[in-house]
Amino acid sequence: MDQSPKPKSRISEIINTIPDIIAEVDNNKTYTWLNKAGLDFFGSDAIGNEASFYFEGEQQTYVKVEPLFNNQADTYYLESWQRRADGQKRLLAWRGRTVKDESGKTIGVLSTARDITEQKINEEKLQESETQLYNALKLGNLGPWVYDVKQNLFTFNDLFYEMLHTSAKEMGGYQMTPDAYAKKFVHPDDAPQVGIETKKALETKDPNYTQQLDHRIIYADGGLGYITVRISIVQDEAGNTVKTYGVNQDITDRKKNEEEVKRMNKLMIGRELKMKELKNQVTKLEQGLQPKNNQD
Repeated sequence: MDQSPKPKSRISEIINTIPDIIAEVDNNKTYTWLNKAGLDFFGSDAIGNEASFYFEGEQQTYVKVEPLFNNQADTYYLESWQRRADGQKRLLAWRGRTVKDESGKTIGVLSTARDITEQKINEEKLQESETQLYNALKLGNLGPWVYDVKQNLFTFNDLFYEMLHTSAKEMGGYQMTPDAYAKKFVHPDDAPQVGIETKKALETKDPNYTQQLDHRIIYADGGLGYITVRISIVQDEAGNTVKTYGVNQDITDRKKNEEEVKRMNKLMIGRELKMKELKNQVTKLEQGLQPKNNQD
């Protein structure tokens, strides 16, 4: 005798193995059906309760789904903090569509929900870390970059362009060939040295290769600046450099201060030499004015 489950029973079994919540509410937003995941989350007595019974904190959930019940929309997505059966506050991502009768009138909504609490926490932590990194880079006048050898393209970000007194919009995007970058921003007299250091990074067989160099740049507005370039590499299994990456730091103010200190030191040395010379001349003059001893 064939003991295999009937089609409806098989569908029910499949639905109850789905880890996401599947729920149906009527026009009063009352739960009329939940799969096993839904009953595990809200509790076995959830059917017959209004959805808002499980809301945590003030929220606009009903406002967002109201167009479905007014026949003004057929689908929706929203995120809502809800109370789990154990009392924990969890963030659920809801997706659903309307259930209509034969006349086309909405009689309820069928939805799925996934617990995204940990995902949201991780996203917020990542956002916080990215904000801290951004602030640190901005404070240090740093602009990160990546160079893809195969594509022969640099990839920059907004901080990098800001350091060069320009923007991605003005440059036509976040990517640029090395030749275009050198022509636009590298001082012509320093271009040969930059090329030499770039070649070293591409040809090295040392997987831990790093390099640092200072050179002059031409800002997008035509001004003269100085940067420190820090270079690291990524190699493939054959030991070939496939990417270089690093950060450029604007050191223009530091260079100007160093040059000013040198100028002042040179000026002070010059004044000391002049004072010494003047002192010698005064000494000679004093010696010339002293009376000579009479000789009998």
